[in-house]
Amino acid sequence: MVSFVFIYAGAVVVGLFTYAWWANKYNRRTYQSKESLKNKTVLITGGNSGIGKSTAIELAKREARVIISCRSKAKAEAAVFDIRNESGNNDVHYKILDLMDFDSVKSFANNFCQEEPHLDILVHNAALFGVGEKYGYSAMIVTNVFGPFLLLHCLMRKMLQQAETRPVRIVIVGSDAYVFNEFSLEKLKKIPDKKSSSKEVFKMYALSKLCSLFHYFALTDKLQGKNISMFCVHPGAVDTGLGGGYSNNTAYGPWLRSLFMALFAMPSFFGCQTVVECAVAKDMEHRSGKYWSYFTEQEVKAHALDKDLADLLWNRCEEVTGCKW
Repeated sequence: MVSFVFIYAGAVVVGLFTYAWWANKYNRRTYQSKESLKNKTVLITGGNSGIGKSTAIELAKREARVIISCRSKAKAEAAVFDIRNESGNNDVHYKILDLMDFDSVKSFANNFCQEEPHLDILVHNAALFGVGEKYGYSAMIVTNVFGPFLLLHCLMRKMLQQAETRPVRIVIVGSDAYVFNEFSLEKLKKIPDKKSSSKEVFKMYALSKLCSLFHYFALTDKLQGKNISMFCVHPGAVDTGLGGGYSNNTAYGPWLRSLFMALFAMPSFFGCQTVVECAVAKDMEHRSGKYWSYFTEQEVKAHALDKDLADLLWNRCEEVTGCKW
């Protein structure tokens, strides 16, 4: 009897692993259309690696002027070199941006608005999974929530001015991780550190992605009729290296992360494909404000649509960043 239980349990585990592997392979689809982005300017935050870099390559292939943001000059230069080589497009550049530093955000936006005549497509991809503290909040909340809020505020005048004569698109790279937490101002103040469990750190990351959704839906409402389309994309499980440094410091070690990535994750080339579609596909404006994954619109859990909580977060973001919309 005991041996039968073990055999049955083993069969179930093998079946689940097989399904995970099959689902991973099945979702590796590509966006085939090759719309030209000639004479259009694209800004991609966190464009030096992962989904951001793969998106940059795909949009550069379509003849866009591509600008990536990155915290490190050395990493940015290496990424620009790769993107130019892989796309065959030399009109690829970088600007330094640290979303965890409000002065850096303001400086970046001011420089961009002065030097670039257009901003046709903004792909906000940069994110942090890890520990640390800044401005009295978790580094993840500052990087994934407050920083992007401030950046969009600083770039919005330029986008609104441009939208009077040519359309603008904003694509937010989100995550289904948002389902694993609920919002409160008390939770927003928690600061995981190196002694925190991996569960605590993940819950804070999930909260940051829920906050990102709050902002996405609120901003979509504010921009109705402004010729600015917004899309939020869950790219699926993608091996981008996000959180890799933190997992190496935890008890389960890097081997468990490697196993998960091998079974469930896809390369960033496939992970960026829905982002690319939302950025470039024609006749998408009427589908603005939707949540996307694997080329299809997805239902959003009810707690991500709570406008009262979204207003609380919006007000807190204005207080922390010092910007008023």
